[in-house]
Amino acid sequence: MNSDEQAPALEIRCDGVLLPLDARVDVQSVTVLEDLHALSMFTVTLNNWNSERLAFPWSDSRLFVVGTEVRISLGYGGDLHPVMTGEVTGLEPAFTQGRLPTLTVRGYDYRHRLARAQQTRTFTRTKDSAIASELARKAGLRAEVTDTGTAPDYVVQNNQTDLEFLQKRAKMIGYEVHVRDKVLYFRPPQHARPPTATLSVGDGISEFTPRLSALPQVGRHTVRGWDVARKQAVVSTVTAGRESTTMGGAATGPRQADRAFGRAGTVSTGLPVPNRDRADQMARGQFDDLALTYITGEAECAGQPRLRAGEVVEIQGAGTTFSGAYYLTSVSHSLTAGDDYRTSLQVRRNAT
Repeated sequence: MNSDEQAPALEIRCDGVLLPLDARVDVQSVTVLEDLHALSMFTVTLNNWNSERLAFPWSDSRLFVVGTEVRISLGYGGDLHPVMTGEVTGLEPAFTQGRLPTLTVRGYDYRHRLARAQQTRTFTRTKDSAIASELARKAGLRAEVTDTGTAPDYVVQNNQTDLEFLQKRAKMIGYEVHVRDKVLYFRPPQHARPPTATLSVGDGISEFTPRLSALPQVGRHTVRGWDVARKQAVVSTVTAGRESTTMGGAATGPRQADRAFGRAGTVSTGLPVPNRDRADQMARGQFDDLALTYITGEAECAGQPRLRAGEVVEIQGAGTTFSGAYYLTSVSHSLTAGDDYRTSLQVRRNAT
C-alpha cells in the first residue's frame, strides 16, 4: 500500500504479530463487514504464487491456519484504527488459467463461537443479562451487558445455538447482541447517543439512498401476558410520544403514521410475561425497535475507519426531511492494493 500520509493504509496482525513484509506486498484487497444483526466478517485476498520458489506461499504456510486471530486496522498514513478482530475460519485459493493464483482468507468475529453447536438447557431465576454474561464467558469472551431487571422463574434454551438463543431473548425486549473485539454486548440500541461523526452528501458521501416507510408504523403497542403467581392478566401499552428518543427529529414515525392514517396498534401475545415490570420492558423495547425502521437507507463514502456499527452519525445535505442523526447498523470497509478505500453504511432513523 502507498506510504504517503494521505494515502489509505493497512495493518494486519496474526495472533498479535504484524504480517510479514512479503505477505503485506502480496495483499490485493481487504474487506471488513461489521454488523449488529449478523456475524461480522473479513476477507483478505493475497497473491499466492512465488515465481522464484515455484510455490504457493500463503495457502501452504502456517500463517493463516484455522483459528488464527486476525486484527485489521485501517486509516491513512500512520493514523490507523482497528476495524475488526476475528478468527480465521476458511481458506479459498483460486487457480485460474491465465491468471496468477490467489488466496482469500475468510474469518468471522468472535460471535461465531456462539453459533457452533445447538444446546438444550434450562436457566432458573436468572436475568437475561446474567444469561448473556454466562454464555459469553463460556465462549471465552468478556461481557458488557445492560441489566434486564426481571429474573424469570425459568427459561429454556431448546435445541438452539447460544447465539440464536441470545438473539431471541434480546428481541423480546428490544436489545441487541453483538461482539466487538472479544467483548459481547447485550444492551438496548444506542441510538440516543450523540453523533460520533458528521458526514455531508456531496462532500464525503458519494451516494445516499434513504427510504421512509410509514406502512409498518403504529402509534400503540401492547404486550399481554399472565402472572401465574397472582393469577391475573399482565398488560402494558406504549403509545406514540413515549419513545426513548426522537434522534433530534420533530416527530417519530409512529406519531406521524397516527396523524396521517388514524390510530392503530399491535398486540404481542404468546410470550412469557411473568409480571408488570417485564411487560413494561418488553412493550418499550419492541415499540422502540419498530419505530427505528421508519427511515432506513444506505450510504457510501470515502474510507472512514473510525465509524463502527452501533454508533450514531449526523448526515447533512439531504434536505430537511432526510438530514439528521442516523444509527449505524452495519459498516463495511473495502480497501484494494490500488489505494481505493471505501466505506459503506446501513443506517436507521425513527423520526424526521
